[in-house]
Amino acid sequence: MISSLLISSTEKYDLVADVKLVEADTQLKKKISIQPSVPLIINSLAEELENIIAWDSICVVLFDEGQRAWAVASVRVRGNDRFVSPKQLIDFDGSIVGFSIKTNSVQTINLAQNSKVIFNESERPSEVLKQGTLVSIPFSSGGKCFGAVVVSNRKVNSFSKKDILSIQSLSTTIAPAFEIAELNMILGEHIAIDEQTGAYSKKYFTERLNEELYRATDREEDLSLVFVSVSNVQDIEQRYGAEGKDAALVHVARHLRASVRPYDVVGRFDSSTFAVILGDTIANDAFMWAEKLRTAISGSIVSVDKRSFSLSVTIGISGASSKMKSDELIKNVSHVLEQAKKAGGNIARVF
Repeated sequence: MISSLLISSTEKYDLVADVKLVEADTQLKKKISIQPSVPLIINSLAEELENIIAWDSICVVLFDEGQRAWAVASVRVRGNDRFVSPKQLIDFDGSIVGFSIKTNSVQTINLAQNSKVIFNESERPSEVLKQGTLVSIPFSSGGKCFGAVVVSNRKVNSFSKKDILSIQSLSTTIAPAFEIAELNMILGEHIAIDEQTGAYSKKYFTERLNEELYRATDREEDLSLVFVSVSNVQDIEQRYGAEGKDAALVHVARHLRASVRPYDVVGRFDSSTFAVILGDTIANDAFMWAEKLRTAISGSIVSVDKRSFSLSVTIGISGASSKMKSDELIKNVSHVLEQAKKAGGNIARVF
């Protein structure tokens, strides 16, 4: 009698877990079905994992094209005990997560007995990583691994085989979306105009930057490069959906086109950042231009589906020295833009 009741209870628990997984999978597919972007994919995955497993931390590791290395893309931790940060590189050859991605295999770790590096040597000491269980599950499509989701729980043996299969199931759902996003990126490299915003594509913009740098050197003229990054794009996407994110980007692109001269060049540098070449302009004058742009955008309203919201931009600026190569100039602007973001954003800074 008791054994039959236990079996019945276990079956009911498994049934509830199965229902939760189906619901999570359905919601995940719905969220990423329209214009899948990398931030949307990883946020949607983390949100659905929160609903089906017991967790203390959920991290996603992806290949960072900007840094040309594997890096932490997303971190969720109960409380404020963050042991790694977004954009932080992982030790691909010497870490547990790196091994999981490299071998495309699930890694389950008893944290109390673990002596290996999980992400990298600089990961901060954390109670989350001292005890309990950690599991790293890669997600792949077409034989290519796109990254891994890393989940921990302070309790030992906290992830059952069914839990791991559930995480794998959702990981399998998102993998093709990464493949689509990658194909869209490749196609975008061969298109001169970004269809969504009307700005030049990154590839074409970079070609123009090289041309303008040569021209500025030949004519002994000044040139400034400006990066305009839309703040809190992930938050906008979570609150207002893909339509809200698109509306924000189009809104900023319109402000940019209205602010530049006919011979200036506007391009879309990445998913949330625009780049502007200001010809015959020193860095200080570019800063004045950027401040006017930032103030105008901060004081404007974006409308989408009978809802409205405000937004801000963070701006990095660098002047070009004589015979400077585009890679060096881009590096300078990227550096000062990151500094501006770390300072709280909604500001303009000059390298």
